[in-house]
Amino acid sequence: MSRGDGGMGAFVGRQAEVAEITARLGRVRLVTLSGSGGVGKTRLGLEIAGKAAPGTAAIVDVAAVDGPDAPAPAVTGALGGPDVSLLVLDTCEALIDQAAALVSELLAAARGAWSVLGGTCARRPWR
Repeated sequence: MSRGDGGMGAFVGRQAEVAEITARLGRVRLVTLSGSGGVGKTRLGLEIAGKAAPGTAAIVDVAAVDGPDAPAPAVTGALGGPDVSLLVLDTCEALIDQAAALVSELLAAARGAWSVLGGTCARRPWR
C-alpha cells in the first residue's frame, strides 16, 4: 500500500474526523463511513490507512471486483500479509449484501486480529 496521498493533494480540515475514527478503531472492530456520494468517504479512509504503520493496512475497492462472488478472493488476497491489522473496504454499496456477509464472517473468524473500515453510500445499513 502506498503511504502517499495518491496524487489527491493535501488533506485539509478533517484531522478531527481522522482522530475520532482512529480512536474508534482502537475500541471496536468495525467502523462504517457513510454519506452521500462525493462527501469524501474514500479520501478519509485512505488517509486513515496511510497513517497506519507500513504494511498494516490493506485496501479493497469492492466496486472494482468482477462479479458478486469476487469480494471474497479480493479481500483474502489483501489480507495475505502477516502484519495486516486494518482492512479498508471502499465503495461497498456496489455489492453491499456480499460485502456485509463477508465482513461478518471475517470478523467472527479473526476474533480481534484486525479491524475493518468500510465506506458506503448505501441507504440501508450493514447487516
